Amino acid sequence: MTGLLNVATTIGMVALAAMIYRAGHWATVVATGMPTAQAAQIETSLNLALKIAIVVVGIILLWQGAVELWRLYRGGREQSGDNAQIA
Repeated sequence: MTGLLNVATTIGMVALAAMIYRAGHWATVVATGMPTAQAAQIETSLNLALKIAIVVVGIILLWQGAVELWRLYRGGREQSGDNAQIA
């Protein structure tokens, strides 16, 4: 039961990460005390870094979900195999 809850939570988190990724613009830098070109460059770099971070988190979540599904699959096979040997 816990495995299914983990998979469902992972699916929800991947969906949330996808929605956040689709927003496309996560940070705004206001040029106070610096040239506007420099502020725009910082904003572009910051948004790129956040985009990469969201992708990495999504990949990690997908990997964790795949591992959990594999554990559920293997657990089901091993239990059904054990029952067949007992009978």
